[in-house]
Amino acid sequence: MKSFLNENVGDDFILKYINEIPILDLDDLGETENGWVFTMLFFFGGLLGVYSLQQRKKAQALNIIRDIKGKYASAEFMLKNYFE
Repeated sequence: MKSFLNENVGDDFILKYINEIPILDLDDLGETENGWVFTMLFFFGGLLGVYSLQQRKKAQALNIIRDIKGKYASAEFMLKNYFE
């Protein structure tokens, strides 16, 4: 959808806003900022550490999805009259 909007919208303000919409890359969510904490959890907790990592990945993904959803809703509002 983002590529369609980039190709068909000519307004610079709207294009700038569309380009700010994040992309959900689940592979990048595996990288944690506090890696040593989760390494210790995994080492000492076993399944608890794995479960904790999975829950953190889910929480990060939900935050990104909420951001994407909000930005697309705002873009839809801006584009409502653009294509008419």
